[in-house]
Amino acid sequence: MHSMTAKNRFAFSSLSRTSLLAALLVGTTSLSACAVKQPLAIQSTGQPVAAESTISLVEMADGSAQQNLIQAAFAKAMARHSLTIAPGAPLLAEIVATERPAQLGLAKDTSEVDWNSEPRKQHWLDKCEAKTLRGTLVITERSSGAIQYRGTGEIIDCGFEAADYDRMAERLVADAMGKGGA
Repeated sequence: MHSMTAKNRFAFSSLSRTSLLAALLVGTTSLSACAVKQPLAIQSTGQPVAAESTISLVEMADGSAQQNLIQAAFAKAMARHSLTIAPGAPLLAEIVATERPAQLGLAKDTSEVDWNSEPRKQHWLDKCEAKTLRGTLVITERSSGAIQYRGTGEIIDCGFEAADYDRMAERLVADAMGKGGA
């Protein structure tokens, strides 16, 4: 039977400690990189909007900086997809965007919890307080009031910039046109 000397035991234990610390450092670093950010997810119902349709944008009453950002983003996205924006058009587009703490969800008022937007739990690796950006695009027919398309998109991140609104608008308009939100 082989017995370890005190010198060998010290070398073995310090090698184990060094390896363990290195593994923990690599593991912690790789986990912290993906803690908050979640990609844009789109959910929608309805029929695709025909290419080169004419649409009126419903003006938002609050005129907040956030609503101005989302309205401008949707106007650019619609132009890129050959949709014409004009007053009195046969289609109406209503656009809403909200930011909220990601730990808050949206649910229908029923006896059972039916989540429209599930809350996100705070994780110990989060580098910030996560927020949810939720955008909704509803396109209705002016003459009948029937909803032709309704889509929502959500992004979870530490904060949002104009580029996030542009990406949300682009994906929702593409989805509304039957292009799969690509």
